Amino acid sequence: MLHDHLAECLEKKGLYRRAAERWAKVMVQLSDDQKRKIAAQKRAECLRKARRTSVAPVNLTEIKQAVNRLHSELGMGFEERRIFRRYKGTGEQNTSGNARSKKC
Repeated sequence: MLHDHLAECLEKKGLYRRAAERWAKVMVQLSDDQKRKIAAQKRAECLRKARRTSVAPVNLTEIKQAVNRLHSELGMGFEERRIFRRYKGTGEQNTSGNARSKKC
């Protein structure tokens, strides 16, 4: 079995790209083809572990549709909001604004 202390330490720390580079240097220094093959396999394994996993993109359309469904169920949907915008209300409206009222 082929051992390289530095490459194995890098693998233990999770530094797979550096370990792969170290295995490449070890591979160049070896004279036996069988050992080179083992070093190449270890290098390939490190490069495989170094690959990042693909992340699925977030589909915001599905989230928006879910929020709209929830709003409709709670009575806060688009149609319900239009009703409140047109609401005139009953009773007196304060038309004085910031004007001072007369005191007796």
